Amino acid sequence: MSIFKVIKKTSPSTSEEIKISLKKFRQKDLKIDISNLNLIDATKTALMFSTKLFTQFPDKTVKWIVKDVETKKIISNLILKNMKVEIKNCTVADRVYSIR
Repeated sequence: MSIFKVIKKTSPSTSEEIKISLKKFRQKDLKIDISNLNLIDATKTALMFSTKLFTQFPDKTVKWIVKDVETKKIISNLILKNMKVEIKNCTVADRVYSIR
């Protein structure tokens, strides 16, 4: 079972939302949709949350839902073992492009 959360924009309260989500986090998997964020905010949010999650719950994972291949590449390059990245509404053409 997983929890699904959507983040539409980052603000000073985003980090507070993340802390609250961590406290409520009981399931093994968490899905967070950051497809509405730009590349920099999505990367910052994924890095901050995944790192915080790993320090508190090293056995739990988070799946980030991003808007495009470029955002997926950047976040995937962070190589954090507790996260996965998926493109929202990914088409076959997107999957082929992301393999190259």
